[in-house]
Amino acid sequence: MPRHLLLALAILLLPLTQFPLQAQADQTPRFEPLGLFLFELDGKVLPDAEIYYSGQIGAVLVLTPELPYPIAVVQRNQTLQRLVSSELIKDPAGFIAWSLPATKTAIGEIRLLEDNLPAFSVEGKQARFRTKPPLLGPATLEDIVRYDPSYAYRARPYQPEPGYMSALAEVDTDTLVKIYFSTDCDVCRELLPNIIKVAQELDNPNLRIEFFGLPLKASEHPVGREMNITTFPTGIIYSDGVEVGRAHGHGWRFPSMAIHHGLSGIKVDVETLLERPSAPPPPE
Repeated sequence: MPRHLLLALAILLLPLTQFPLQAQADQTPRFEPLGLFLFELDGKVLPDAEIYYSGQIGAVLVLTPELPYPIAVVQRNQTLQRLVSSELIKDPAGFIAWSLPATKTAIGEIRLLEDNLPAFSVEGKQARFRTKPPLLGPATLEDIVRYDPSYAYRARPYQPEPGYMSALAEVDTDTLVKIYFSTDCDVCRELLPNIIKVAQELDNPNLRIEFFGLPLKASEHPVGREMNITTFPTGIIYSDGVEVGRAHGHGWRFPSMAIHHGLSGIKVDVETLLERPSAPPPPE
């Protein structure tokens, strides 16, 4: 199982006694989107079920009209809790605030199945989490966000570098940036939201960004082999149909800079990027 899934399972299941069931009085618990899993009820996957995670209280929240109330899998005592809808407030930023975390009703315990994912019974129905299959093939921004809403949530606060965005707005040749990514890749989960934000804010008909999903082992997919994809994310920059540059992995930490440098033939020092909180200004 990919490392990020193992990490998510550890977050979900291990008893973390440092997280009290109720947050500090001056701290409103916040549930943030968690897009790694599917929720199954009585053998049927519910694609519209919303799944969130709160590190403050160590719990996974599930919202679905198939159940009469919200439920939370609480890692501290590995129990299933019944929550009250009126105490959960959706913020425009994409998280859910638990406004009055006082009504806590334990309605069962969780158990682990053979795939190490949790299962439990709720209202006489059998429920469990399942690993979400990777997103494969050509994907639009809408496809990616629909697959995992956490990408949009984490893209929202990112501010692309103005100098590079201005430079990209003046590109006058037919330019395509093809991003190859894997939804099972930890680095992609970190960097893809920034690329998404740049794609959303670009305003130049001469420059477009396209996305293509691959399995974590890219060589298992014919496109991965054909394009020689060995690291995620990999972005290939084409100008007038000719590849002029490509960047790999953390080379996409500042996407507008990666595109600019690819078009300009400038090599990026990835190690230097990892040490910087912001991108260096574009060259004069």
